Amino acid sequence: HANLRTALEAFLRELMNRWSGEAWRVYATLNFLANDKHRFQRFYQGIAIRYYAALEEAIARCLPGLPREVYRDRARIISALIDGSFRQVAVGPKPAYFRRILNHAVAIALEE
Repeated sequence: HANLRTALEAFLRELMNRWSGEAWRVYATLNFLANDKHRFQRFYQGIAIRYYAALEEAIARCLPGLPREVYRDRARIISALIDGSFRQVAVGPKPAYFRRILNHAVAIALEE
């Protein structure tokens, strides 16, 4: 179980690292464009579906045998936590703040 937790933590850390760089700008732009343009909505939804599926699979590997909706809900909660964490202000030193967010995301994923 410890190895799976370590792998999940590494996976989530990588997601956070990507979102803290250029990927966040692309995501924000697509989100904006998808509000009004149908073709961008389909593209944006396709990315979101793959993103959620990857999160769901990572959680399922750590906690096999749960109902699919549990993985789905946890993936969306973790996504909201990570996405929202980058918009927060007055959080103190960023590295410590993002470490706490990562710990919360892992705890949500592994809640039994």
